[in-house]
Amino acid sequence: MKSVLIIGGERNSGLGIARKFLSEGWQTVITSRKEEEIKTLATKLREEFATPCYGFKYTPLDALTDTDVLFENIERAGIELDENLSPAEKLKVVQGLMKEGDERAAAIYDTIGAYFGYAIAYYAEFYDIKHVLIMGRVTSGEGGVILLERAQEVLDKEFPELAKQITLHIPDENSRRVGQSVAAASLPKLG
Repeated sequence: MKSVLIIGGERNSGLGIARKFLSEGWQTVITSRKEEEIKTLATKLREEFATPCYGFKYTPLDALTDTDVLFENIERAGIELDENLSPAEKLKVVQGLMKEGDERAAAIYDTIGAYFGYAIAYYAEFYDIKHVLIMGRVTSGEGGVILLERAQEVLDKEFPELAKQITLHIPDENSRRVGQSVAAASLPKLG
């Protein structure tokens, strides 16, 4: 049975993509920061599709792919932001700095990518992973490309045999922002 890991599979595009893979018979692993909710959702999906689906809380390694941790790295990078800004507004500022070529912003995405590469290797200890689809608002713009490249570099250098088995995917910019049903309906066949 083919397997897929979806980080952030509890809502929006992630949930739509999980539903698509489950409908095609893939064993699906979804993660979230909310342990009880993700386990409950996985149980419902497993029953709905009669296909293995498992839900797990983020581990400390993969938590760094989340916007909250992105914001923790902003201060370390020496970027000062108005504390009254919403998370979406803070993300827009960092993405704007990326567009301007700010090395501090690029370093944030590089750090997230490194941790993400190790998180993928960690999950591969438990699951036979072939494809990882990386989506979400943090991956928008050049930051997502840096994140993906660094994750691949970690796999290549630290886990070369694993790197040969796993393909990382990031959709084009427009596809990263579409709704869950459109994203799920437009998935190509993998493997």
